[in-house]
Amino acid sequence: MANGNTAEEGWLPAGKFTEGFGDIFKAPDNSVLIHACNCLGSWGGGVALRMKQLYPHAHSVYQSRLRDITSGRCRSAHDALAQCILVPPQPGDAPRKHWLACLHTSIGHGRNVDPADSILEATQCAFGDFYTQVDDHQKAVAKGKKLPKMGRIFSVKLNSGLFGVPWEDTRKMINYWPIDVEVLDLPPPNQPQKPQATRKDTGRKKSDEAAELKKGTAKKDAITEKKKQQPAPAVEETNPRKRKSDEKDPKEKKGSSEKRQKKKDVKGKHAV
Repeated sequence: MANGNTAEEGWLPAGKFTEGFGDIFKAPDNSVLIHACNCLGSWGGGVALRMKQLYPHAHSVYQSRLRDITSGRCRSAHDALAQCILVPPQPGDAPRKHWLACLHTSIGHGRNVDPADSILEATQCAFGDFYTQVDDHQKAVAKGKKLPKMGRIFSVKLNSGLFGVPWEDTRKMINYWPIDVEVLDLPPPNQPQKPQATRKDTGRKKSDEAAELKKGTAKKDAITEKKKQQPAPAVEETNPRKRKSDEKDPKEKKGSSEKRQKKKDVKGKHAV
């Protein structure tokens, strides 16, 4: 909230910027959501596109107020630069109840986006305009005027998306305003986690693993037993002479044996 008043009037004594992770669109009801946009009214990408989709009625109000600033004789998009259009929650966007604070920090977008220095300068002025509007609203409520309730203030990292300006540079330009702002950034994507198994699933898994192990062991034993029952393969003879003699006809073997026997008998007679 704006802190330009004393603590006795209900304002905090000092403003601060805090940073964290989270979805800005899940902020509590009546929160203020700050974003940076161009002066042409084009919400075709980034956070602005998401806002256009979630808050179509607030977007229509924004477009109407932007035309009041930029249309007419001797007026152009330059007239909206460095200004803030603050749109209260719209009944047609229910159940969402958020304020939209649209800071015009660049005239163009895409390839025609303004230089970083110009964006930073415009951001400083636009944020000052935002602070003034918030402070005026709180003073009016304090005086008893019935206005839509304004809660906590949230912001994305301004200019760091499609405009390509580092958030650290933008923060240096706006962190001195006496206003509390919670800056949220989407958490980094995490690796998909496997679903946690229940005790029942874990027990079943262990029993299945045991059954598979038992089945595999039995199969291995059967293969080993089968190998034992198979006869040992014959060792092939490497001696070529023996192999030739084994290949001879049985009749030839018999004739050769008889001849050897006759020679022995003849030798025996001569010896006698």
